[in-house]
Amino acid sequence: YNLLFAECKKSNIETILTAHHQDDFYETFFSRLLRGSGTEGLSSFAEIENKINFKGSSIKIVRPLLNFDKEKLIYLAKNVFSFYVNDPSNTMNRFQRVRIRKLISHLKNEGLDFNKLKLTLNNLSSTNKAINEIVEINILKNVIFKNKRYFINSNFFSFPNEIVFRSLSKLIKNLNGEYYAPRGRKLTKLINNLKGKDFYKATLGGTIIKKLHNSVIVTEEKQKKAKFATI
Repeated sequence: YNLLFAECKKSNIETILTAHHQDDFYETFFSRLLRGSGTEGLSSFAEIENKINFKGSSIKIVRPLLNFDKEKLIYLAKNVFSFYVNDPSNTMNRFQRVRIRKLISHLKNEGLDFNKLKLTLNNLSSTNKAINEIVEINILKNVIFKNKRYFINSNFFSFPNEIVFRSLSKLIKNLNGEYYAPRGRKLTKLINNLKGKDFYKATLGGTIIKKLHNSVIVTEEKQKKAKFATI
């Protein structure tokens, strides 16, 4: 995605259309479930339209085929275009997505109801939106942006762990301009250290995080090598 976003920014392209279909949606859900993803990871792919802030540019990702299953799309391709491209990697067991695809096929035979699963995912998506609204409130009330730095007060860390995790993740992504946030394990360790220490300094996701008593400052990392310990 970072490669695509960089090309969009270079060519002033505002929208990316993807060919993700309904089967991709379910496969992604089970893949993220196996990784232990939370509500954001499990439900974010369900959105037909997402807006991404990439290094100062707003880029829209649109998945117009998300409500169509692969079988219908193959039928349309055959009857409208008289052909479709068959990717041989779709049957290679060394890829996790292929193994998950076969697992889903077995679950269908066991009575997996995709309408009920979709309802569950819609509920997760609604929960995720509510959490993100609280994240926005946390940032609005407890963070000041000045001179390309985020100044965070102690109330920022008084919210539940998930809110703090997403709030800090968003600040880091805003500074480094990347699509993906730092890995959860590293970010969780960072938050625990910020909560438990009066003086702390570390690097994560292309940013420098410094704590002095009850205040935390987040800045973009300029140097390739830091003289202090990284997480």
